[in-house]
Amino acid sequence: MWWLLACSAAYVDRGPTPVVIDEVMTRNDSTVMIDGQFPDWVELLNVSDDEIDLGRLGLEADGGAWSSEPGGTLGPGERRVWWADATVANGHLPFTLGSHGDHLTLMLDGEPVDRVATGELPGDVSLARIPSGGPMLPTAWPTPGNPSRVVPSPSLDPSEGLFPSDRPSDILLGLDASSQASLRADPRTEVVASLGFEGAWFPSIAVRIKGQYGSARTIDQKCAWRLDVDDFGGTRLRGEERLTLNNAVQDPTYAHEYLTYEVYRAAGVPVPRVGYARVFVNEEYVGLYVALETVDRQFLARRYADATGPLFEGAYGTDFEPGSETSFELDQGEEADRALLTPVIEALQATPDDVGLARLEQVIDLDEWLAALAVAVVVDDWDGYYTRNNYRIYRDPTDGRFDLLPWGVDQTWLGGTDAWSGQGAVSRFCNANATCRARYVEKLLAAADLVESLPLAAQLDVLESWIEPLAAADPRREYDDASRRQLLDATYDGIANAPGRVRSQANP
Repeated sequence: MWWLLACSAAYVDRGPTPVVIDEVMTRNDSTVMIDGQFPDWVELLNVSDDEIDLGRLGLEADGGAWSSEPGGTLGPGERRVWWADATVANGHLPFTLGSHGDHLTLMLDGEPVDRVATGELPGDVSLARIPSGGPMLPTAWPTPGNPSRVVPSPSLDPSEGLFPSDRPSDILLGLDASSQASLRADPRTEVVASLGFEGAWFPSIAVRIKGQYGSARTIDQKCAWRLDVDDFGGTRLRGEERLTLNNAVQDPTYAHEYLTYEVYRAAGVPVPRVGYARVFVNEEYVGLYVALETVDRQFLARRYADATGPLFEGAYGTDFEPGSETSFELDQGEEADRALLTPVIEALQATPDDVGLARLEQVIDLDEWLAALAVAVVVDDWDGYYTRNNYRIYRDPTDGRFDLLPWGVDQTWLGGTDAWSGQGAVSRFCNANATCRARYVEKLLAAADLVESLPLAAQLDVLESWIEPLAAADPRREYDDASRRQLLDATYDGIANAPGRVRSQANP
């Protein structure tokens, strides 16, 4: 779809044009808020070496023509955002843009100097010259008032902007005294807060503190956050209802979740997207966070043809044991859906012969489970289903089987996980069945090959190039520079050693 949009807005040879339209958004749903509204916008860039009087500029669109107010200049290399239908200082134009596509002409002294045809863009997706001054491409990474990213977003899903991996976004939380007191007394009960995200401002969202045991922190420490933007009035942030902010207190590298989910994703296992954010609470900077896509119905809708099935969470020993139906936390669905767990429990209690294996395959997607279990070994995800913790299961209505969805993968890449010591009921059943063991060995070898083929060390290099100074400046960090460096070195070693380690375990 994105290439169609790109074709509809072909690059115009500007010749000696001194000023260009560098970016345009025709459906601003939640990117930048001005005076309580989300106006469409056009960004100008002076590509000349001369200062340009803004009063010489004008804009023509399908809806009409507008002239800039006199006064003010645009210096060499400087950019200016014009907001549609917004009262903004410095020579705004009260123009309108067509949400189903528009033809824009930038005028200088009454003569056209740049033209852009936007095509129909999704909400919160801009058309930008990428890199700045280059060809026009659609992107879900809008940058009004700032240089464009060097590449467009991997998809035109506007929520891509919540998960940047080349820099952190800025998230501002506002908590009044009552909300702060409530979180100190009961951190898991949602309170009202305000949210700012890169120019967008939401006066009322719900937040709570998240985390268990090793990662749990108070509001006066570096606590992790769960944001629910949807709780008041059906609001969306770049199309998302929720966002998870992990505090990385158990991963000073800040990279384990990003790298680990990359491997799971490449193996075909449904996992969340990962990005980064600098978080401020009441204007106080509280540190660098890992921004995670929340596993909810929106997550499921991006990965399944039918996202209406029940979603369960397992932690702290919860597994498919007799009578465990009520031990799973129900994240999506009805209480009656717990009965769907019973056939899985019964299949795993049966004799682990090939008849029992066929029965098990009717209630779980065994190939997907084995792929996930194999990846867990190669990335050393010991704190997931391997120890019956930090996982979710989704029953896909299209085939009536449960999938395994990993979660909480910050303690990885240190190389201590044995391929044959998984504590989960599925692992135990498979280990006891020769056919399943053989299929698992294939998945282990495939996972080893996968890690070897992925540029994980290079990705870690890129992450570390910008994370290192932010990690050093994190005001609530719980590590020193030496211990962080030691863990980072161990992560590089873990990546390098993982394929050989797993291959040596594949045939015990």
